[in-house]
Amino acid sequence: MQARISSVRRGFTALLALAAAATLMLTAGQSAEASTSVYCGNQTLSPWAPCTGTHRTLNAVYGWGDQAGVCVSASIAGNLAQGACTGQAGAGAYKTFPGYYDAVPWIQNSSGKTNTVHGVAYQP
Repeated sequence: MQARISSVRRGFTALLALAAAATLMLTAGQSAEASTSVYCGNQTLSPWAPCTGTHRTLNAVYGWGDQAGVCVSASIAGNLAQGACTGQAGAGAYKTFPGYYDAVPWIQNSSGKTNTVHGVAYQP
């Protein structure tokens, strides 16, 4: 009886190992399909001026300014979400959202001088 139980356990363990190996083989070659798109790239903005991109599905926005800081966000269903800001030139501001949204990406010069800005939207 003890030998029969050991044999069943070995068979069950082998089956589990086979299932785990098959799962790994099926998922090992898959990668995320995320991409990025530029909005307001190389746009020189007046002091405190905003720039918006076109509608797209996104889950994060990123941006920076060459001469000063920026703020980034997105307008979701007509409402501007709370953004993220940076206070110095060349430093990036990054804002994530809890899911994917059809939204309008937004970047604003956050200084009292002209600023060339660059925005990037993260998409599925």
